[in-house]
Amino acid sequence: MKDNLELIIVTGISGAGKTLALRVLEDLNYYCLDNLPPQLFPDFIQLCSSEDYGIKKIAISTDIRGQKFLSKFFSSIDIIRKMNVHPTTVFIEARSEVLVRRFSETRRKHPLDSNKPILENIEEEKSLMKNIREYADIIIDTSNFKWMDLRNEIINIFYKGEVTKKTKILIVSFGFKHGVPLDTDLMFDLRFLPNPHYVEHLKDNTGETDVIEEYLLSYDVTKEFMEKLTSFLLFVVPQYITEEKRYLTISFGCTGGKHRSVYFARKIAELLEEKKYSVYLKHRDRQYWK
Repeated sequence: MKDNLELIIVTGISGAGKTLALRVLEDLNYYCLDNLPPQLFPDFIQLCSSEDYGIKKIAISTDIRGQKFLSKFFSSIDIIRKMNVHPTTVFIEARSEVLVRRFSETRRKHPLDSNKPILENIEEEKSLMKNIREYADIIIDTSNFKWMDLRNEIINIFYKGEVTKKTKILIVSFGFKHGVPLDTDLMFDLRFLPNPHYVEHLKDNTGETDVIEEYLLSYDVTKEFMEKLTSFLLFVVPQYITEEKRYLTISFGCTGGKHRSVYFARKIAELLEEKKYSVYLKHRDRQYWK
C-alpha cells in the first residue's frame, strides 16, 4: 500500500467533543466514519485506498461505544502499520466535573449505561481508555473550550488537511490558578519573575503589549532567563525532531496567565517561527483577561 495515505483516528472520552472533531475533519476533506470497530480498520483502509476509490485522507472514530471491540485496538494498529500506514491518534478528553455538566445539559445517557451515577460511569470510562490515551499522538483537553475552540484547534493542527512528518510545536501560556495543562512536554514556571499585576498602571495590560515587555526586560533576571531559555530550546527542540516526535507542546505558566506567561510564549513562538519550525501559539486563559 502506498505510504501517502493519511489516517487520523479520533478517540477519547464521551462528551468531550469527538463527534464535533470528526465533523471538522470532514470539512477538511477527510473521508470520515464514526464508531468503527478497530477490527475493521484494516479492511476499511484497504477498501478506501483501492483503485476503485483512491481515497487518500481518512478519519475514523472509535471509542467506548465499541465496548468489547476496543480490546483489539492495538492489534489492529499493528496490522495497519504493516500495511505501511502510519495513523495519527487524537484523544479528546475533559475534566470529570465538566463532563457531568455536559451530560446533564444534553440529557443524554452515558454509553456504559449502568445503574451507577454518571460520575462513576465517566471515571470507569477513563480507566478503560487509559492505555489508548497513553498511546495517543495528540491529547486535547476541552474542559475550558467552547465548541468553536475545538473546531479551531483541529483546524490549526490539521491545517488544509495536511498531516506531515514535520514536528508541529504548540506553545501554550496559562495561569496556575486556572489549573495546569494536562498534557505538555516541557513546562516552565515563570512565577519567580517580577509580576506586572502588582503595578497599578500595568495590571490591565497583557503580555502581548510593549509596556509589559519593557517592564519585564527592565529586570536583569528576565533577560538572563530568556537567554538561558532560548539556548536550551534551540538545543532540545532539534533533539525531539531527531527522535521523530511529531507533536511537541511547550507551556509557560504564571499566576494568572495574563502577563509573564503570555510574553514568554509569544517571544518563544516568534523565535521558533524564525527558525522555520511549524508553530501554533495558544493563550489558554485568554477568557479570563479583563
